[in-house]
Amino acid sequence: MNNCAANSAQPHASIAELLESGYLPGEKGVIITDGSIRFGDVYKLSEKAGVEFSIVRESVDGKSVTKFYSGSAWSSPAPRDGRLIGHTHPNKNAYQKWPSEADINIMNARYYRELAVNPYAQPRPSRIIWGPGDTHNTIFWPTFR
Repeated sequence: MNNCAANSAQPHASIAELLESGYLPGEKGVIITDGSIRFGDVYKLSEKAGVEFSIVRESVDGKSVTKFYSGSAWSSPAPRDGRLIGHTHPNKNAYQKWPSEADINIMNARYYRELAVNPYAQPRPSRIIWGPGDTHNTIFWPTFR
């Protein structure tokens, strides 16, 4: 594993390394070294660990990187400044494929922060990853209530 240790300043790992080791990046996160990410693989990580994972694009030392964060069975952390690509819903239930009220509130808050800086900002979608297939995800957008 490439510096994938809890005490490393910026741990790095591939998805295969995370699957093999069972390492949970928690709120600190781990930089993903893979050039591309299959949503199904992220779900497999989540299913194996029994916790949600968030996929976030963010800037680290001036470079755009993809980071994974892990949380609990029902939530996962994501930094305020990053672009939330998606997160997993590992718990099988009637609502697994849909954003929760908390998911929608987070998306709305992110969009409102963007609008405060740029009144022309376009809303960006996120995904709920709910299964091992690469198309097993639901795209959702900020909503206005």
